[in-house]
Amino acid sequence: MPHPRVVGRYAMTDLIPTFGTNLAPSGVPRAARDEIAERWLRERGASSQHTAARYRRDIRVFFDWADDRGLDVFAMLPWHIGDYAAFLAEGGAGELKASTRAGRLNAVSAFFRFVQQNVRDRVLPNPAEHVKRPVVKRESVTRGLDAGELTALRGEAKRRGAREYALVQLLAGSGLRVSEAVGADAHHLKREGGEWYLYVKRKGHDDRVPVQVPLQAARAINRYLRGRRGPLFLDNGGRRLSRQAASNRVQFMAVASGITGRTVTPHSLRHTATTLALSAGVPIRAVQVQMGHSSTETTARYDRANRQRDNPTVTALGALIDDGEQGDGTEA
Repeated sequence: MPHPRVVGRYAMTDLIPTFGTNLAPSGVPRAARDEIAERWLRERGASSQHTAARYRRDIRVFFDWADDRGLDVFAMLPWHIGDYAAFLAEGGAGELKASTRAGRLNAVSAFFRFVQQNVRDRVLPNPAEHVKRPVVKRESVTRGLDAGELTALRGEAKRRGAREYALVQLLAGSGLRVSEAVGADAHHLKREGGEWYLYVKRKGHDDRVPVQVPLQAARAINRYLRGRRGPLFLDNGGRRLSRQAASNRVQFMAVASGITGRTVTPHSLRHTATTLALSAGVPIRAVQVQMGHSSTETTARYDRANRQRDNPTVTALGALIDDGEQGDGTEA
């Protein structure tokens, strides 16, 4: 079937909203469609509640777009998805970055792939598989801190208290995602073979995996914990520190330390750890393994036999957050 004729900026499907349903009605009620989507979300899994919420939001935006036009999701063809891509590009769902639009199209494609594989009688080709995605810049748009700014932030964190200092030392010294840091418990920090590891929930893994942290960060964490058990980081009410609360603390301390003109977040510290490690001459492969980037995660082996006793990434990052103190990190 040829692509629908375009009138102005809108395809014929906008002018004839029931065209998709009339073309090939699937007879699947919206409630059943939504249940299929929930099953897809459960089986897809996610490393954090934040990621799961993003998947759910992405597919919900698509369903709402289809419902507003009277389109049957299970009767869609590639040009329907092309119209949806145009809707996103034209700001129909708000001003979105190219990476966000690409992510939403990827979510739609993943949903249809799940339907193909798991829903009986739904074996039509994935209509989103070959729809062109927005071009996403390969360079990260996040701006990290330079060594001087990191020193200023660490100084401000130390003045604020043991929790803030431990948080900044851990994020900047290991490159952890904030969800990995605040999702850990005190007993997940372990000393093994003379090195410190924090066992975290990492993307692509069902179980916790050990990520090496510098001695300097382990020392700050143990001084904050003072033998306490439970969540690694607590808020002022004694509950687990949330991602948002941790982000707010980092932003507040960055401003207080004199870093202005941009918003500094926990992801900024992850970006800082990556760039400063590379600037220090650490091989890019070693940095990717430490950060858990997907491009090398399949080759990373976090078993005891293959752990690096002298991890160059951690050594370099530890030097950047060194506070001049001595000890093996166990002292409180």
